[in-house]
Amino acid sequence: MRNGPSGPRHLRQIYHMYHMPLSILSLLSIRLRHIKLRSHMKGLLTSTMPT
Repeated sequence: MRNGPSGPRHLRQIYHMYHMPLSILSLLSIRLRHIKLRSHMKGLLTSTMPT
């Protein structure tokens, strides 16, 4: 009696395969959002400051 492809171990492997890139992508998107916000704030500051 061998486990089929829908066994818990296979599901865990798939979960790990998809979970790692998803977490990395979420971290990257959060970092990108921070950078975008910072650049936006800088642009606002430079546009409102008198030159």
